[in-house]
Amino acid sequence: MATTSTRGQRFCDICNNRHITTYASFWCPECDENYCEKCKSHHDVAKATKKHETISIENALKIPKYVQDIKINCTDHDERFVYFCREHDLPCCIKCLNDRHTGCRNLVPVEKVIQDVKHSPSFLDLESTLSDLLSNISSIIKDRTANLQQLAKQKVNCAKNIRIFRASLNSYLDELENYFNHQTASNL
Repeated sequence: MATTSTRGQRFCDICNNRHITTYASFWCPECDENYCEKCKSHHDVAKATKKHETISIENALKIPKYVQDIKINCTDHDERFVYFCREHDLPCCIKCLNDRHTGCRNLVPVEKVIQDVKHSPSFLDLESTLSDLLSNISSIIKDRTANLQQLAKQKVNCAKNIRIFRASLNSYLDELENYFNHQTASNL
């Protein structure tokens, strides 16, 4: 994600390129740029970007770092990935196709690869596993909370038993002391 201010807020990249300081309200994952309200309205109607889905800066800041670091452009050619080479298990830009993948026969458009990812067996299995994990974690938290409450009750009971035992012991010692004092006084 692009330009950030010292307060953690994001600046609009278009305004920033024009030497205007404006806070951004939206982020486009495809362009990897931040937009203020005005620049977003241009982004939404421009022929090249009108199909891009923008998200609010608040939601963009909630995206985990490892997801933010996923590259959508080729690091060698700074071009957008358009194909996925199944032979090498790598995404490719147009220049990569000419440089390294001329003999590859199993090239699939990136859009086709990601098109049904939410309905793929792997994704559904991962979703089910995460759901089970969330349920287990929730159960563990509930169990640990119950354990902590039980320990608090046991602590109160132990303190009460100690007070009762101490009072009983003090009473017994008082009786012994009185007995010995009484015996000593009668023997004199």
